Amino acid sequence: MSIGLRTQAPRTTSAPTKPETVFRVAIVGCGPRGMYCLERITHAIEQQKISAPVQIDIYEPSAFPGAGVVYDPRQPEHLRMNFANHQIDTRHPDSRREDPRNRNLISMSFLQWAAANRPEWSDPTGYAPRGVVGEYLHDCFLRIMERLQKVAMVNLHPTKVIDIENAQDRWILSTANNDACYDEVVLTVGHEGWRSAESYRIGDVIADIPCIFPTQSQLSSTAVPSESVVAIRGFGLTWIDAALSLTEGRGGKFTEVDGRWSYQCSGNEPKRMLPFSRSGRPMLAKSLVTEEQKLKPVWAKFSKQLRILASTAKLTRTSDDENDKPHFRADAWPIIINAATEALHTLRPDVDRFNVQQWFRDWSRWRIVDREVVAQLRHSYDVATGRKPVDEAWALGLAWRQLYPALVELVSQEGLASSSVDGFQRIATEMERIAFGPPAENVGRILALYEAGLIDLSFLANATPMRDATGKKTLACGNRVMEVDLIIDATIPGPHQNEQGGILDRLASDTFVHHDRAGLHVNESGRLVQRNGDELPGIAIFGRVTEGSVLGNDTLSRTLHAHLDRWTTSLIHSRKRTLS
Repeated sequence: MSIGLRTQAPRTTSAPTKPETVFRVAIVGCGPRGMYCLERITHAIEQQKISAPVQIDIYEPSAFPGAGVVYDPRQPEHLRMNFANHQIDTRHPDSRREDPRNRNLISMSFLQWAAANRPEWSDPTGYAPRGVVGEYLHDCFLRIMERLQKVAMVNLHPTKVIDIENAQDRWILSTANNDACYDEVVLTVGHEGWRSAESYRIGDVIADIPCIFPTQSQLSSTAVPSESVVAIRGFGLTWIDAALSLTEGRGGKFTEVDGRWSYQCSGNEPKRMLPFSRSGRPMLAKSLVTEEQKLKPVWAKFSKQLRILASTAKLTRTSDDENDKPHFRADAWPIIINAATEALHTLRPDVDRFNVQQWFRDWSRWRIVDREVVAQLRHSYDVATGRKPVDEAWALGLAWRQLYPALVELVSQEGLASSSVDGFQRIATEMERIAFGPPAENVGRILALYEAGLIDLSFLANATPMRDATGKKTLACGNRVMEVDLIIDATIPGPHQNEQGGILDRLASDTFVHHDRAGLHVNESGRLVQRNGDELPGIAIFGRVTEGSVLGNDTLSRTLHAHLDRWTTSLIHSRKRTLS
């Protein structure tokens, strides 16, 4: 079968040193998702579902495989997770029944690992630093490697793959030094390293610092001098990382007394930080779930409704009639609204009426005023920490998180009518701010920086950076104009914004591969889909770049998606075909 990638014999590929019957697998990128793939291969070989000989080559340029660049253990501790400690678990769900008292477990949850290695971060409801989680992830990688080396030939290449080609029924990977040929390639390159989004240009202004990571160098006092005025593009989680790196990361001290945070300057901070974004709407504090047992029947009831809808979607995915497929606003969104409303009435039966739908409508149409943003953040913090009663925002965010697994089943693999996809994306963008925000303590820290005069929200929405004839940079919003010393981009690339010239960009540029503004398209086994709908043999992709066909990829969760398990099954079949 002819496929659209350019094909040629490899330039410098040496003859295989192993017999031709060796099944050669490459994993390109070994952060958490690549490690999960590695664990599934290991398990399959251990269970003799794939019999030897198998050779696995791992390509990961970062110093800590399993952690990758996002969870690099060397990053400062003020960069925190927004995923609670009790949720972090690299184990496959089938292996979580091991006795937790066994200290020689072949794999551990983060809480088990932290209790033995970093007890100060073992609070189940806490949010550990990303670097500490990186230590755990790297340790898990080493445990998997120890298992894998007993049953397969394994090579770890600390280098970057720079090109990919198809040679008949195999794939050729190229690094700076050589080429190698594989029966199966898995791409799990995540964000393709810390890098900037598309070149940020408005008029003739380009960000002085296009990416804030690693913060130790990108936001150092040399890169961002103290007493400078900085405009920072973005108002999400990456903005919070930037603000904390320029303050706490410079020696400042936060103090919390009776639920209120204050900040003591070190003298090394910027004079002022001015965030600006498209909407200006903040990310709300992620709250702890109180009285969780009372709400379990609510989530079970409405999850079932969404899964029934998802079953309908599966039956109609190949239908040419768009009316056969569920529409998000008409069919799924009311289920989520009703779940949030019922959760509120369960916890606050004294209140006659809640209107979650109206709250969301008002939120989405909110015209930003800086004082109102501060009030919204403070209210969100108070609700999240139990100082104020739960309300519509709290309930909607919690409902979205609790029903998200069922939502993933519904939306993934083109489960929605195409006419409703844009509407879903608009709601999902807002729900990112409402449901998947920072831990409450980080909202408290941002409020403390605002009260200390270090954050100015006057230019939050619809601001425009400009440069005059003399080269002076300003930030303008309406009639307000302020001169700035630096412009920092604190956003991350979208699923479709591949590294220019990288291997994902290489795949996306081939017109036969299904690719759009939501990324590369894959099937239920994670395999690339061609424009004619056929599976592309021998290659699978997992992670953020496939957001267009798999919802919710940007997560450490091993329970949210079944694509890896289905890929393992397809890998076993590929192995049998190769040897037949």
